[in-house]
Amino acid sequence: MGRPPNTDPAVTRNRILQAAIDLFGENGREGAAIREVARRADVSMSTVLHHFGSKQGLFDACVEAMFERLGEHRDAMLELAQTSSEAREAADQVVRQCFRFARSHARLLRVISCETVTTGRLPEGVRERVVLPILDNATTMVSGMVGRPPVEARMVVMSICHIITRFVLTDPQELRRVLAIESNGGDEAVYDLVEDHVARDAALLIWGQVS
Repeated sequence: MGRPPNTDPAVTRNRILQAAIDLFGENGREGAAIREVARRADVSMSTVLHHFGSKQGLFDACVEAMFERLGEHRDAMLELAQTSSEAREAADQVVRQCFRFARSHARLLRVISCETVTTGRLPEGVRERVVLPILDNATTMVSGMVGRPPVEARMVVMSICHIITRFVLTDPQELRRVLAIESNGGDEAVYDLVEDHVARDAALLIWGQVS
């Protein structure tokens, strides 16, 4: 096992990173072993350590990858909000796109959420560089739409984020059980119902009414 000659180091690094994201998402930081990351990425342990230095370095890189993607998502959501001619429609679409983004990054989100729950804080560095600018932008948008004070608008934004996160981190089979949803239709049908519910919750939080 190990990186074949002439393999692009960036490709190898990304493969390791994805294997680590999956493993951290399944088992948490403490339950993930570098040896298993190496096995899944089809590289040697020394290759993993060459790229990331340590298990902590690998975990930090996973968190960094999530927030880089979140920053890119923020820019797309700002563009969506700014190009829409109707405020309610823009808010609805932003919430739905955020839900879908969270779903597509559920493993990374689980890793970061575990860390945040354990420490009570966001990972070092990303708060100021990524999270606060996103909150600032969303707060400005909500405050401008409904004329709420910034602190109240910020609480609305954070509440919507927490609702999205909680639903996305719940296994779809578990959602079926706790929500008493019929099993036919597959996972997508469950998430479609949840997405609609989240959008309605967001409308109530932002506007005080659904429509």
